[in-house]
Amino acid sequence: MIHKKGLRAQNIRLVFLILIILISLTGISYGEYGNKKVILTAESAVVYCENTGTVVFEKNSKMKIDPGEVTKLMTALVAAQNLPLDRDIKVSRNAAGHDGDKLGLKKGERISVEDLLYGVLMLGSDDAAMALGEGAYGNIGKFIDKMNKTAENIGCKKVHFTNVTGETARAQKVTAKDYLKILRVAFSNRTIYKIGMANSHSFSATNKHDKRFLKKENIIKSDTMIFSGLPGIKRLNRTQVATNVFNNGMQLHIVLLGKNGTNPNADVKSLINYAKRRLDGYKVIYKGKETGKVRIKHGEKTRINAYAATDGYAYLPKEGSKSLIKTETVMKADLQAPIKAGETVGYYYIYVGDEVVNKVSLVSKENVGIGWFPSYVGISNLTTIVILSILGVFIAAFLWVASVRARAMRKKKRIRKRKLRRIAEQQIREEEECRRRGWKY
Repeated sequence: MIHKKGLRAQNIRLVFLILIILISLTGISYGEYGNKKVILTAESAVVYCENTGTVVFEKNSKMKIDPGEVTKLMTALVAAQNLPLDRDIKVSRNAAGHDGDKLGLKKGERISVEDLLYGVLMLGSDDAAMALGEGAYGNIGKFIDKMNKTAENIGCKKVHFTNVTGETARAQKVTAKDYLKILRVAFSNRTIYKIGMANSHSFSATNKHDKRFLKKENIIKSDTMIFSGLPGIKRLNRTQVATNVFNNGMQLHIVLLGKNGTNPNADVKSLINYAKRRLDGYKVIYKGKETGKVRIKHGEKTRINAYAATDGYAYLPKEGSKSLIKTETVMKADLQAPIKAGETVGYYYIYVGDEVVNKVSLVSKENVGIGWFPSYVGISNLTTIVILSILGVFIAAFLWVASVRARAMRKKKRIRKRKLRRIAEQQIREEEECRRRGWKY
């Protein structure tokens, strides 16, 4: 007969064994540092906080793995560092016919380096990446050598590229920790930063195409965060991520590497939430706080209060002091009525040292309609009413005083007339008396 306690222990071990098998089959694993709350589907990951200068999270960050889609970030970096943006590149048959996601390039098409960079970073375009690689030095092999040399100069020890598109290749390997270095250098490049932050781009017409318009569609979406870099391409469901995340003053660099079947959207959100818990942010300004007044041109009001649209945080580096935090309020100088409630009227800049780390929108809480004619010289409707009221009182007082004076003058004139009449009458009586008595004088 089996003892009940022994049977219970066997059941518990069986349950744990099943859980372990399920976790291994789904590819889900825990991060490093003994953290039991961050569960990732990616094989390898690293998170770096630019504000604090620290690695917040790592998982298999030194493991060599196929870079996949994020290869294109290195392709774009090398092109941006070595080619003029206005240089036209002639698209080869090989680039135009290359498999993978396409910008729709045609053989013989001449297109600028800048437009190709937008295609690479916003669409993950393979044909644009091939056109840059072939067009830069006339030989794609030289371009790939430049990619590897640049990685070496950045300090990457376990990186090797064999193509510019991220196609699977046995010899092409990177580590998440090394690719973090590439990501940080890439976003210190002004061109890469500008393109990475863009949500759309209008392509100039070429000899083979009319004007084209491209809108970024990433698999990672958020109303409160800004993603830039390569946070996955929506319609291809890319599983590799190399992205910058800006979230209310916190700037994170995130690299995720893994095979198909990973969930980068869930992974990135988990890592961001984890970083928020790990990092200490100082709330510098509260949502709804009044920050000053802004001038409105041609409005029924010429000055209104501005309020913080959201909370604003600052994240300090290790050993950083709160005294490093500074703020500056900048109102828009060209605001004209009408203004709607909720409209941005200025910005509240938060600095750590001399660097802007956060920018909070300042908004109006009221509607401001177009003012009367005096508003064109900076006089509000209320001030106009006050001025007209004072002017009316002044005019009324002036007219009253004038009427009083006029009555006084008329009265004085009547008195004078009566006096003159009495004098004349007296003189007539005296003359009559003289004639009656026969006086000659």
